Amino acid sequence: ETLSRLWNELVEGSNEMFESWTNSVMDQFKNLNDKNKKLLELDVSGKGELKVNYSIDFISLIQQVRLLKEFGHKVSKHIEQLYTYGNNFYLYANQLKQIANFYNTMSTQIIDSQKGMLLSEAREFEQLVKTQNDVLWDKPESCTLFINKLIKASEKVSLKTTNFFFFHF
Repeated sequence: ETLSRLWNELVEGSNEMFESWTNSVMDQFKNLNDKNKKLLELDVSGKGELKVNYSIDFISLIQQVRLLKEFGHKVSKHIEQLYTYGNNFYLYANQLKQIANFYNTMSTQIIDSQKGMLLSEAREFEQLVKTQNDVLWDKPESCTLFINKLIKASEKVSLKTTNFFFFHF
């Protein structure tokens, strides 16, 4: 009987924590408007860094939902939709973070005397970022095309930088 009572208390506590988590997630994501945001933004007011507009809250949500599902919990339809949305764009976000990191650290990897020789490639890359007005998170096809263009542009800069490095040293 004591074991049965203890088991019921554990189940009840687990259900209360799950309900609390559900309410917390619903509050956290109730004003979600990431779907209408650009994938990347160039911070012209600060350091000029490239910023990815993918909420880190999605990463946490994806991990938590996976774990809860493994423990047999059923999440609400709305949380399932958030999970699916976040999961669908997780790969894009990771690719964009790598590209943004490349862009944000590019100036430290280029020797001053070579910056002029990379100007056209760097401008091409920057122009892609500035002209991404119609590329939003809710359009997977345009995300894929845009990211592929960014990857090609960043590879051009990277290849030329690497070639300069070997010729310089």
